[in-house]
Amino acid sequence: MKFIIQPKNSGINIKDFLRREINPSRRLLTAAKNKPDGILVNGARVTVRHVLNAGDILDFNYEEVPAGGNILSRNEELLGLIEIVYEDDYILCVNKPPAMPSHPSFNHFDGTLANAVAAYYFKQNINIKFRPVNRLDKDTSGLVLIAKDKLISAKLSDMIKRGEIKKVYSAIVSGDLNRIQHSGILSYNRQTQTGSINAPIRREQHSIIKRICAEDGDYSVTDFKFIKTNGELSLAEVYPLTGRTHQIRVHFQTAGAPLLGDDLYCDSLDFAAALSEKYNIKRQALHAASLEFVHPAYAAVIKIECAPPEDMEKIIREFL
Repeated sequence: MKFIIQPKNSGINIKDFLRREINPSRRLLTAAKNKPDGILVNGARVTVRHVLNAGDILDFNYEEVPAGGNILSRNEELLGLIEIVYEDDYILCVNKPPAMPSHPSFNHFDGTLANAVAAYYFKQNINIKFRPVNRLDKDTSGLVLIAKDKLISAKLSDMIKRGEIKKVYSAIVSGDLNRIQHSGILSYNRQTQTGSINAPIRREQHSIIKRICAEDGDYSVTDFKFIKTNGELSLAEVYPLTGRTHQIRVHFQTAGAPLLGDDLYCDSLDFAAALSEKYNIKRQALHAASLEFVHPAYAAVIKIECAPPEDMEKIIREFL
């Protein structure tokens, strides 16, 4: 893990800096101190009492404590369904297909992304836990960022909360977004073809799954850019600025442009449901297409992208 020391941290020792930045356990810190390249400043080995200066490059090299046995069952049959889009010593990024849950549950015990990743780790002869940083619904496809150790997981999770990981989704929605009407929650600029949906979200009463926009909900904002339309459907790039459950799905449904194929937020008799049948899609047309962030270990900008799967790609290619 590499840190470039900023002026605000000049004058403090390495131990205090690490506690402030990542708060490693005593065991992890001791293991790093005992490695020849465990703690380096500008390439030279130092102790944790070394005082840092602005511009110093601190390398903190540690080894993750192995997981205590495989708590997840491995399912090697799933490996052909997932695509490893990016990998380094600290991070794994996987393109999750639609219809694959992220975590095991009572109804989906071993057909999940977690089981696939456990099988992948096993083939790489590593024994670490499944630590997803961003979560996707079962029927949302696309990029899932996975931390390989506890420290990186905590760092990336904090970055998600602070909005430091830029997420871009591809979405196919019902109707012509370029003609969408302004409302109390939606603003749209036809000149730039960009818009924003600002509406608090909370769980719907008497439901453990469904969400609604409500004044007593949590602050939620979704920006988007119109790409193209055939009059019935629109393709949009979507930029969620907050990370509420079902945020994109709920926001577009409330704004009057529900996602194509979304059977949870579209009534079976309404126009959007009819469009889903017409265009033959069996899940919400939502794909996590891009992640961009500063790597927490290397201090380099990382941008990871992947194209939508065939069900969405066919609609985009043939009808939009």
